Amino acid sequence: MRAFKALALALAVVDERKRAPYDHQNETYEPRFTTPWRGDANDVVAVEAFFSPETSGETARELVQGSRRTIDAYAPGVESWSGCGTPERGSVCVGCEPEKLRDEEQFVLFRDLINAANRGVRVRLLTNLFDNVHECSGRTTVMSYLSEIFEVKTYRTTTFQHSKVLIIDGETVSISSVNWSRTSFIENREAGVRLLSEKAASFAMTVFEFDYELAETWAAPTNGISDDERRNIQDGGFLPPFPIPRRQINEPHYEAPRRPPVSISGDAIELFVSPDAGATTLIDFFKRTNTTLDVYTYQITDEFFAEMILSLAKRGVRVRVVLSRAIYGDQDRRISTRVIDAMRAQSRGKISFYSSPHFYRYAHLKVIISDGSSVAVSTGNLSPSDLPQPIQPFPPHKSSINRDFGIIVRNGIVEDFQKLIDGDVRLGATKYRRPTKY
Repeated sequence: MRAFKALALALAVVDERKRAPYDHQNETYEPRFTTPWRGDANDVVAVEAFFSPETSGETARELVQGSRRTIDAYAPGVESWSGCGTPERGSVCVGCEPEKLRDEEQFVLFRDLINAANRGVRVRLLTNLFDNVHECSGRTTVMSYLSEIFEVKTYRTTTFQHSKVLIIDGETVSISSVNWSRTSFIENREAGVRLLSEKAASFAMTVFEFDYELAETWAAPTNGISDDERRNIQDGGFLPPFPIPRRQINEPHYEAPRRPPVSISGDAIELFVSPDAGATTLIDFFKRTNTTLDVYTYQITDEFFAEMILSLAKRGVRVRVVLSRAIYGDQDRRISTRVIDAMRAQSRGKISFYSSPHFYRYAHLKVIISDGSSVAVSTGNLSPSDLPQPIQPFPPHKSSINRDFGIIVRNGIVEDFQKLIDGDVRLGATKYRRPTKY
Protein backbone atom coordinates (compact mmCIF):
# COMPACT_ATOMS: atom_id res chain seq x y z
CA MET A 1 0.00 0.00 0.00
CA ARG A 2 2.84 2.42 0.85
CA ALA A 3 4.32 1.99 -2.63
CA PHE A 4 0.99 2.92 -4.23
CA LYS A 5 0.66 6.03 -2.05
CA ALA A 6 4.11 7.20 -3.11
CA LEU A 7 3.22 6.55 -6.73
CA ALA A 8 -0.01 8.54 -6.39
CA LEU A 9 1.99 11.55 -5.21
CA ALA A 10 4.35 11.16 -8.17
CA LEU A 11 1.41 11.01 -10.59
CA ALA A 12 -0.09 14.14 -9.06
CA VAL A 13 3.15 15.99 -9.75
CA VAL A 14 3.27 14.68 -13.32
CA ASP A 15 -0.32 15.78 -13.97
CA GLU A 16 0.41 19.47 -13.31
CA ARG A 17 1.68 20.23 -16.78
CA LYS A 18 1.92 22.74 -19.56
CA ARG A 19 -0.35 22.37 -22.57
CA ALA A 20 0.76 19.43 -24.69
CA PRO A 21 1.17 19.92 -28.48
CA TYR A 22 -1.93 17.77 -29.15
CA ASP A 23 -4.13 19.45 -26.50
CA HIS A 24 -6.74 21.70 -28.14
CA GLN A 25 -9.43 21.55 -25.45
CA ASN A 26 -10.66 25.09 -24.84
CA GLU A 27 -13.65 24.65 -22.54
CA THR A 28 -14.59 22.51 -19.55
CA TYR A 29 -16.01 19.11 -20.47
CA GLU A 30 -19.08 18.12 -18.48
CA PRO A 31 -19.44 14.31 -18.67
CA ARG A 32 -22.78 13.38 -20.23
CA PHE A 33 -22.44 9.74 -21.34
CA THR A 34 -22.28 8.45 -17.77
CA THR A 35 -24.60 5.49 -18.38
CA PRO A 36 -23.21 2.66 -20.53
CA TRP A 37 -25.33 1.51 -23.44
CA ARG A 38 -26.79 -1.94 -22.77
CA GLY A 39 -28.47 -4.06 -25.40
CA ASP A 40 -31.99 -5.45 -25.24
CA ALA A 41 -32.72 -9.12 -24.61
CA ASN A 42 -35.23 -9.04 -27.47
CA ASP A 43 -32.56 -8.03 -30.00
CA VAL A 44 -30.09 -10.25 -31.79
CA VAL A 45 -26.69 -8.74 -32.58
CA ALA A 46 -23.70 -10.10 -34.48
CA VAL A 47 -20.19 -9.85 -33.01
CA GLU A 48 -16.78 -10.74 -34.39
CA ALA A 49 -13.32 -10.62 -32.82
CA PHE A 50 -10.28 -9.50 -34.79
CA PHE A 51 -6.59 -9.32 -33.97
CA SER A 52 -3.29 -7.91 -35.16
CA PRO A 53 -1.23 -8.98 -36.87
CA GLU A 54 -3.58 -11.62 -38.32
CA THR A 55 -6.94 -10.09 -39.27
CA SER A 56 -7.25 -6.42 -38.26
CA GLY A 57 -6.22 -5.12 -41.69
CA GLU A 58 -8.72 -7.15 -43.68
CA THR A 59 -11.48 -6.44 -41.13
CA ALA A 60 -10.96 -2.66 -41.39
CA ARG A 61 -10.75 -2.82 -45.18
CA GLU A 62 -13.97 -4.84 -45.45
CA LEU A 63 -15.80 -2.32 -43.28
CA VAL A 64 -14.70 0.65 -45.39
CA GLN A 65 -15.17 -1.08 -48.74
CA GLY A 66 -18.63 -2.27 -47.72
CA SER A 67 -19.86 1.17 -46.65
CA ARG A 68 -22.85 2.54 -48.55
CA ARG A 69 -23.74 5.86 -46.89
CA THR A 70 -21.47 6.95 -44.05
CA ILE A 71 -18.11 6.30 -42.41
CA ASP A 72 -17.50 8.05 -39.09
CA ALA A 73 -14.07 7.38 -37.64
CA TYR A 74 -12.11 8.14 -34.52
CA ALA A 75 -8.34 7.76 -34.95
CA PRO A 76 -5.61 9.33 -32.79
CA GLY A 77 -3.56 9.99 -35.93
CA VAL A 78 -2.62 8.65 -39.34
CA GLU A 79 0.90 7.38 -39.89
CA SER A 80 2.34 7.16 -43.39
CA TRP A 81 3.36 3.63 -44.32
CA SER A 82 5.63 4.96 -47.06
CA GLY A 83 7.89 7.41 -45.25
CA CYS A 84 5.88 10.59 -45.82
CA GLY A 85 5.73 11.34 -42.10
CA THR A 86 9.47 11.08 -41.44
CA PRO A 87 11.72 14.16 -41.77
CA GLU A 88 14.50 13.83 -44.32
CA ARG A 89 18.06 14.06 -43.04
CA GLY A 90 18.74 17.58 -41.82
CA SER A 91 15.08 18.60 -42.12
CA VAL A 92 12.59 19.59 -39.42
CA CYS A 93 9.48 19.25 -41.60
CA VAL A 94 7.59 16.28 -43.05
CA GLY A 95 5.52 15.33 -46.07
CA CYS A 96 5.75 14.16 -49.67
CA GLU A 97 4.87 15.69 -53.01
CA PRO A 98 1.13 15.06 -53.55
CA GLU A 99 1.70 12.91 -56.64
CA LYS A 100 4.23 10.71 -54.84
CA LEU A 101 1.88 10.27 -51.87
CA ARG A 102 -1.04 9.44 -54.16
CA ASP A 103 0.97 6.84 -56.09
CA GLU A 104 2.95 5.23 -53.28
CA GLU A 105 1.14 5.56 -49.92
CA GLN A 106 0.39 2.07 -48.61
CA PHE A 107 -1.51 2.83 -45.39
CA VAL A 108 -4.08 0.04 -45.48
CA LEU A 109 -7.15 2.33 -45.55
CA PHE A 110 -5.69 5.25 -47.54
CA ARG A 111 -7.09 4.29 -50.93
CA ASP A 112 -10.22 2.64 -49.53
CA LEU A 113 -11.26 5.83 -47.71
CA ILE A 114 -10.60 7.93 -50.81
CA ASN A 115 -12.57 5.52 -52.99
CA ALA A 116 -15.47 5.52 -50.52
CA ALA A 117 -15.63 9.32 -50.55
CA ASN A 118 -15.41 9.38 -54.34
CA ARG A 119 -18.36 7.00 -54.70
CA GLY A 120 -20.54 9.26 -52.56
CA VAL A 121 -20.06 7.95 -49.03
CA ARG A 122 -19.90 10.73 -46.44
CA VAL A 123 -16.59 10.21 -44.63
CA ARG A 124 -15.80 12.04 -41.38
CA LEU A 125 -12.65 11.65 -39.30
CA LEU A 126 -12.00 12.97 -35.78
CA THR A 127 -8.32 13.08 -34.93
CA ASN A 128 -5.60 14.98 -33.08
CA LEU A 129 -3.58 17.90 -34.42
CA PHE A 130 0.03 17.93 -33.24
CA ASP A 131 1.29 21.51 -33.16
CA ASN A 132 4.92 20.35 -33.27
CA VAL A 133 4.54 18.62 -36.68
CA HIS A 134 5.23 20.92 -39.62
CA GLU A 135 4.67 20.16 -43.30
CA CYS A 136 7.38 21.07 -45.78
CA SER A 137 6.55 23.68 -48.39
CA GLY A 138 5.11 22.04 -51.49
CA ARG A 139 4.46 18.77 -49.65
CA THR A 140 1.60 17.15 -47.76
CA THR A 141 1.08 14.57 -45.05
CA VAL A 142 -1.42 11.71 -45.31
CA MET A 143 -3.83 13.56 -43.01
CA SER A 144 -3.74 16.82 -44.97
CA TYR A 145 -4.10 14.91 -48.25
CA LEU A 146 -7.22 13.16 -46.96
CA SER A 147 -8.64 16.45 -45.66
CA GLU A 148 -8.78 17.66 -49.28
CA ILE A 149 -11.15 14.77 -50.12
CA PHE A 150 -13.39 14.28 -47.08
CA GLU A 151 -14.20 15.87 -43.72
CA VAL A 152 -11.39 15.86 -41.15
CA LYS A 153 -11.66 17.67 -37.83
CA THR A 154 -9.34 18.34 -34.89
CA TYR A 155 -10.67 16.86 -31.63
CA ARG A 156 -11.19 19.40 -28.82
CA THR A 157 -13.59 17.81 -26.29
CA THR A 158 -10.87 16.70 -23.85
CA THR A 159 -7.07 16.62 -23.89
CA PHE A 160 -6.59 13.81 -26.40
CA GLN A 161 -8.62 11.66 -28.79
CA HIS A 162 -7.42 8.12 -27.98
CA SER A 163 -10.29 6.06 -29.49
CA LYS A 164 -9.88 3.70 -32.43
CA VAL A 165 -13.46 3.39 -33.65
CA LEU A 166 -15.25 2.97 -36.98
CA ILE A 167 -19.01 3.51 -37.31
CA ILE A 168 -20.31 2.30 -40.67
CA ASP A 169 -23.70 3.29 -42.15
CA GLY A 170 -25.11 3.77 -38.65
CA GLU A 171 -25.27 -0.03 -38.40
CA THR A 172 -21.85 -1.39 -37.45
CA VAL A 173 -19.32 -0.35 -34.80
CA SER A 174 -15.69 -1.45 -34.62
CA ILE A 175 -13.84 -0.82 -31.33
CA SER A 176 -10.20 -1.79 -31.00
CA SER A 177 -6.69 -0.92 -29.86
CA VAL A 178 -5.48 -0.65 -33.48
CA ASN A 179 -3.93 2.69 -34.41
CA TRP A 180 -3.68 3.71 -38.06
CA SER A 181 -0.01 2.77 -38.23
CA ARG A 182 1.90 -0.03 -39.91
CA THR A 183 3.24 -1.13 -36.53
CA SER A 184 -0.27 -1.50 -35.12
CA PHE A 185 -1.69 -3.47 -38.05
CA ILE A 186 1.34 -5.60 -38.94
CA GLU A 187 3.83 -5.85 -36.06
CA ASN A 188 1.91 -5.53 -32.78
CA ARG A 189 -0.43 -7.79 -30.89
CA GLU A 190 -3.76 -5.89 -30.96
CA ALA A 191 -7.41 -6.78 -30.46
CA GLY A 192 -10.85 -5.50 -31.34
CA VAL A 193 -14.55 -6.26 -31.72
CA ARG A 194 -16.83 -5.63 -34.66
CA LEU A 195 -20.48 -5.29 -33.63
CA LEU A 196 -23.46 -5.25 -35.99
CA SER A 197 -26.22 -3.43 -34.10
CA GLU A 198 -28.09 -0.31 -35.18
CA LYS A 199 -28.86 0.57 -31.54
CA ALA A 200 -25.22 0.28 -30.48
CA ALA A 201 -24.18 2.26 -33.55
CA SER A 202 -26.73 4.92 -32.64
CA PHE A 203 -25.17 5.27 -29.18
CA ALA A 204 -21.67 5.55 -30.66
CA MET A 205 -22.96 8.11 -33.18
CA THR A 206 -24.42 10.23 -30.38
CA VAL A 207 -20.96 10.50 -28.83
CA PHE A 208 -19.35 11.14 -32.21
CA GLU A 209 -21.80 13.90 -33.12
CA PHE A 210 -21.20 15.63 -29.80
CA ASP A 211 -17.42 15.54 -30.28
CA TYR A 212 -17.70 16.50 -33.94
CA GLU A 213 -19.74 19.59 -33.10
CA LEU A 214 -16.99 20.80 -30.76
CA ALA A 215 -14.19 19.92 -33.16
CA GLU A 216 -12.41 22.33 -35.49
CA THR A 217 -12.07 21.84 -39.24
CA TRP A 218 -8.62 20.49 -40.11
CA ALA A 219 -6.58 23.39 -41.43
CA ALA A 220 -4.28 22.01 -44.10
CA PRO A 221 -1.44 24.55 -44.36
CA THR A 222 -1.12 26.70 -47.47
CA ASN A 223 2.25 25.18 -48.09
CA GLY A 224 3.03 25.77 -51.73
CA ILE A 225 0.73 23.13 -53.24
CA SER A 226 -0.59 24.49 -56.51
CA ASP A 227 -4.23 24.66 -57.56
CA ASP A 228 -3.49 22.04 -60.23
CA GLU A 229 -2.07 19.68 -57.60
CA ARG A 230 -5.11 20.26 -55.42
CA ARG A 231 -7.42 19.46 -58.33
CA ASN A 232 -5.46 16.25 -58.96
CA ILE A 233 -5.95 15.25 -55.32
CA GLN A 234 -9.68 15.78 -55.69
CA ASP A 235 -10.08 14.25 -59.16
CA GLY A 236 -12.42 11.46 -58.02
CA GLY A 237 -10.64 8.63 -59.81
CA PHE A 238 -10.62 5.08 -58.46
CA LEU A 239 -7.36 4.01 -56.79
CA PRO A 240 -6.80 0.22 -56.76
CA PRO A 241 -5.98 -0.74 -53.14
CA PHE A 242 -2.54 -2.18 -52.44
CA PRO A 243 -2.36 -5.71 -51.01
CA ILE A 244 -2.30 -5.85 -47.22
CA PRO A 245 1.22 -6.80 -46.04
CA ARG A 246 1.54 -10.14 -44.29
CA ARG A 247 4.15 -10.69 -41.62
CA GLN A 248 5.91 -14.02 -41.35
CA ILE A 249 6.82 -15.19 -37.84
CA ASN A 250 9.32 -18.00 -38.25
CA GLU A 251 8.98 -19.66 -34.87
CA PRO A 252 6.17 -21.34 -32.95
CA HIS A 253 3.42 -18.84 -32.15
CA TYR A 254 -0.32 -18.61 -31.73
CA GLU A 255 -2.06 -17.70 -34.98
CA ALA A 256 -5.45 -16.16 -34.23
CA PRO A 257 -7.94 -17.52 -36.79
CA ARG A 258 -10.72 -15.48 -38.30
CA ARG A 259 -14.14 -16.78 -37.35
CA PRO A 260 -17.46 -15.69 -38.87
CA PRO A 261 -19.62 -13.31 -36.82
CA VAL A 262 -21.52 -14.91 -33.93
CA SER A 263 -25.17 -14.03 -33.22
CA ILE A 264 -25.92 -13.37 -29.55
CA SER A 265 -28.60 -11.71 -27.46
CA GLY A 266 -28.40 -7.93 -27.31
CA ASP A 267 -28.33 -7.92 -23.51
CA ALA A 268 -24.92 -9.62 -23.66
CA ILE A 269 -23.37 -6.33 -24.86
CA GLU A 270 -22.35 -3.13 -23.07
CA LEU A 271 -20.75 -0.07 -24.69
CA PHE A 272 -19.10 2.65 -22.62
CA VAL A 273 -17.04 5.77 -23.16
CA SER A 274 -14.35 7.56 -21.17
CA PRO A 275 -13.92 9.81 -19.36
CA ASP A 276 -17.68 9.57 -18.67
CA ALA A 277 -18.24 5.95 -17.64
CA GLY A 278 -15.03 4.04 -18.30
CA ALA A 279 -13.85 3.78 -14.70
CA THR A 280 -17.25 2.99 -13.16
CA THR A 281 -18.04 0.35 -15.80
CA LEU A 282 -14.74 -1.47 -15.34
CA ILE A 283 -15.01 -1.26 -11.56
CA ASP A 284 -18.34 -3.10 -11.80
CA PHE A 285 -16.76 -5.57 -14.24
CA PHE A 286 -13.98 -6.40 -11.76
CA LYS A 287 -16.41 -6.63 -8.84
CA ARG A 288 -18.43 -9.33 -10.64
CA THR A 289 -15.35 -11.55 -10.98
CA ASN A 290 -15.44 -14.70 -8.83
CA THR A 291 -13.03 -17.36 -10.10
CA THR A 292 -10.55 -16.20 -12.77
CA LEU A 293 -9.21 -12.94 -14.19
CA ASP A 294 -6.97 -12.64 -17.25
CA VAL A 295 -5.52 -9.23 -18.13
CA TYR A 296 -3.60 -8.84 -21.41
CA THR A 297 -2.65 -5.22 -21.86
CA TYR A 298 -0.01 -2.72 -22.88
CA GLN A 299 0.64 -1.23 -19.44
CA ILE A 300 -0.90 -0.55 -16.03
CA THR A 301 -0.28 2.95 -14.70
CA ASP A 302 -3.33 3.32 -12.46
CA GLU A 303 -2.73 2.24 -8.86
CA PHE A 304 -6.49 2.09 -8.16
CA PHE A 305 -7.02 -0.70 -10.70
CA ALA A 306 -3.77 -2.34 -9.62
CA GLU A 307 -5.22 -2.51 -6.10
CA MET A 308 -8.48 -3.98 -7.46
CA ILE A 309 -6.57 -6.74 -9.24
CA LEU A 310 -4.54 -7.43 -6.09
CA SER A 311 -7.67 -7.63 -3.95
CA LEU A 312 -9.20 -10.22 -6.29
CA ALA A 313 -6.07 -12.37 -6.06
CA LYS A 314 -6.04 -12.09 -2.27
CA ARG A 315 -9.59 -13.41 -2.02
CA GLY A 316 -8.79 -16.46 -4.14
CA VAL A 317 -9.40 -15.42 -7.75
CA ARG A 318 -6.80 -16.95 -10.09
CA VAL A 319 -5.18 -13.95 -11.79
CA ARG A 320 -2.87 -13.78 -14.81
CA VAL A 321 -1.43 -10.50 -16.07
CA VAL A 322 0.33 -10.34 -19.45
CA LEU A 323 2.03 -7.02 -20.23
CA SER A 324 3.82 -5.63 -23.24
CA ARG A 325 7.50 -6.54 -23.27
CA ALA A 326 8.15 -2.96 -24.48
CA ILE A 327 6.51 0.40 -23.75
CA TYR A 328 7.43 3.25 -26.06
CA GLY A 329 6.72 6.29 -23.85
CA ASP A 330 9.45 6.92 -21.28
CA GLN A 331 7.09 8.25 -18.60
CA ASP A 332 4.52 5.48 -19.17
CA ARG A 333 7.28 2.88 -19.00
CA ARG A 334 8.64 4.23 -15.71
CA ILE A 335 5.21 4.46 -14.06
CA SER A 336 4.01 1.05 -15.29
CA THR A 337 7.24 -0.55 -14.10
CA ARG A 338 6.77 0.93 -10.63
CA VAL A 339 3.12 -0.18 -10.47
CA ILE A 340 3.95 -3.73 -11.54
CA ASP A 341 6.93 -3.94 -9.17
CA ALA A 342 4.59 -2.96 -6.32
CA MET A 343 1.94 -5.46 -7.45
CA ARG A 344 4.46 -8.29 -7.64
CA ALA A 345 5.80 -7.51 -4.18
CA GLN A 346 2.34 -7.36 -2.62
CA SER A 347 0.82 -10.33 -4.46
CA ARG A 348 3.37 -12.75 -2.95
CA GLY A 349 3.05 -15.18 -5.81
CA LYS A 350 -0.75 -15.10 -6.02
CA ILE A 351 -0.67 -13.41 -9.46
CA SER A 352 1.12 -14.87 -12.49
CA PHE A 353 2.90 -12.06 -14.37
CA TYR A 354 4.15 -12.47 -17.95
CA SER A 355 5.83 -10.39 -20.64
CA SER A 356 4.39 -10.65 -24.14
CA PRO A 357 6.09 -12.68 -26.90
CA HIS A 358 9.22 -11.02 -28.29
CA PHE A 359 8.08 -11.36 -31.91
CA TYR A 360 5.42 -8.68 -31.40
CA ARG A 361 6.90 -5.20 -31.23
CA TYR A 362 4.32 -4.10 -28.69
CA ALA A 363 1.41 -5.91 -27.05
CA HIS A 364 -0.81 -2.87 -27.45
CA LEU A 365 -4.16 -4.61 -26.86
CA LYS A 366 -6.43 -3.89 -23.88
CA VAL A 367 -8.28 -7.12 -23.01
CA ILE A 368 -9.68 -8.30 -19.65
CA ILE A 369 -11.51 -11.64 -19.25
CA SER A 370 -13.62 -12.31 -16.17
CA ASP A 371 -14.52 -15.87 -15.12
CA GLY A 372 -13.92 -17.10 -18.67
CA SER A 373 -17.36 -15.82 -19.64
CA SER A 374 -17.10 -12.02 -20.10
CA VAL A 375 -14.53 -9.96 -21.97
CA ALA A 376 -13.87 -6.22 -21.83
CA VAL A 377 -12.08 -4.78 -24.87
CA SER A 378 -11.07 -1.13 -24.79
CA THR A 379 -9.29 1.53 -26.79
CA GLY A 380 -7.77 2.79 -23.53
CA ASN A 381 -5.31 1.47 -20.96
CA LEU A 382 -5.67 0.97 -17.22
CA SER A 383 -4.43 4.51 -16.68
CA PRO A 384 -5.66 7.71 -14.99
CA SER A 385 -5.92 9.52 -18.34
CA ASP A 386 -8.14 6.82 -19.86
CA LEU A 387 -10.12 6.01 -16.69
CA PRO A 388 -10.11 9.20 -14.61
CA GLN A 389 -11.75 9.28 -11.20
CA PRO A 390 -13.88 10.85 -9.88
CA ILE A 391 -16.25 11.57 -12.75
CA GLN A 392 -16.47 15.35 -12.65
CA PRO A 393 -16.17 18.39 -14.92
CA PHE A 394 -12.78 18.33 -16.67
CA PRO A 395 -11.36 21.83 -17.28
CA PRO A 396 -8.84 22.50 -20.08
CA HIS A 397 -5.12 21.93 -19.45
CA LYS A 398 -5.60 20.79 -15.84
CA SER A 399 -4.77 17.12 -16.34
CA SER A 400 -4.51 14.69 -19.24
CA ILE A 401 -7.98 13.28 -20.06
CA ASN A 402 -8.62 10.99 -23.04
CA ARG A 403 -11.68 10.10 -25.09
CA ASP A 404 -11.89 6.30 -25.19
CA PHE A 405 -14.46 3.61 -25.99
CA GLY A 406 -14.91 0.14 -24.58
CA ILE A 407 -17.16 -2.87 -25.10
CA ILE A 408 -18.10 -5.75 -22.82
CA VAL A 409 -19.26 -9.01 -24.40
CA ARG A 410 -20.69 -11.89 -22.39
CA ASN A 411 -20.32 -15.29 -24.07
CA GLY A 412 -20.31 -15.46 -27.87
CA ILE A 413 -16.74 -14.50 -28.77
CA VAL A 414 -15.14 -14.67 -25.31
CA GLU A 415 -13.46 -17.94 -26.28
CA ASP A 416 -11.60 -16.19 -29.11
CA PHE A 417 -9.93 -13.86 -26.61
CA GLN A 418 -9.34 -16.69 -24.13
CA LYS A 419 -7.59 -18.75 -26.80
CA LEU A 420 -5.48 -15.72 -27.71
CA ILE A 421 -4.25 -15.23 -24.15
CA ASP A 422 -3.72 -18.95 -23.57
CA GLY A 423 -1.94 -19.28 -26.91
CA ASP A 424 0.41 -16.34 -26.40
CA VAL A 425 1.24 -17.47 -22.85
CA ARG A 426 1.97 -20.98 -24.12
CA LEU A 427 3.90 -19.91 -27.23
CA GLY A 428 6.24 -16.99 -26.72
CA ALA A 429 5.39 -15.22 -23.47
CA THR A 430 8.04 -15.22 -20.74
CA LYS A 431 8.03 -14.65 -17.03
CA TYR A 432 7.65 -10.93 -16.44
CA ARG A 433 10.66 -8.73 -17.13
CA ARG A 434 10.73 -4.97 -16.86
CA PRO A 435 9.79 -3.45 -20.22
CA THR A 436 12.25 -1.86 -22.63
CA LYS A 437 11.51 1.00 -25.04
CA TYR A 438 11.64 -1.13 -28.23
